[in-house]
Amino acid sequence: MSYQNNNNSNNMDNMEFYKNEDDEIRPPDEVKRERLIDNDNWIPLSLPMMKTTEELEIEEAIRLSNAAMDTYEEEQIQKLINELHFKKNKFKNINFIFKRVSKFDKEVAEIYEIVEHAIDKYIVGDIQTYGWDKETYERIFKTIKNLRFNEQEVNTLKELFYVEE
Repeated sequence: MSYQNNNNSNNMDNMEFYKNEDDEIRPPDEVKRERLIDNDNWIPLSLPMMKTTEELEIEEAIRLSNAAMDTYEEEQIQKLINELHFKKNKFKNINFIFKRVSKFDKEVAEIYEIVEHAIDKYIVGDIQTYGWDKETYERIFKTIKNLRFNEQEVNTLKELFYVEE
């Protein structure tokens, strides 16, 4: 029993401690009033600032530089577009013949699946040439001979494909 009495007395002490702590909270600080110091050099932001000749020259140089960069970028984009169209037209008939004949001939369909990927990568500019093992290279050109490609189209494919050693 004495143990319980001690425990109850401890609880009472704790409650008194918390009551006293609530009473000891300090009041908030007083509000201070601030004033700006009078400054004779003050310039209102709404008034336009006069720019120096040097600042105007720098702005003009930046404007001219941006215009030159824009022109250069447009020229480069147009050059890439023209190159893409040239490459597409270069392989347009080759792709057409392969697609048309691959519907009827299994061998041509297999070769076209192999060749189409390389042609697409060349058109978008990822590769300049594509290497094949000797067996695949000979199989491709044997099939091409049977498809009646003209000499220019065969030469175009020979420029793109080579035999890896």
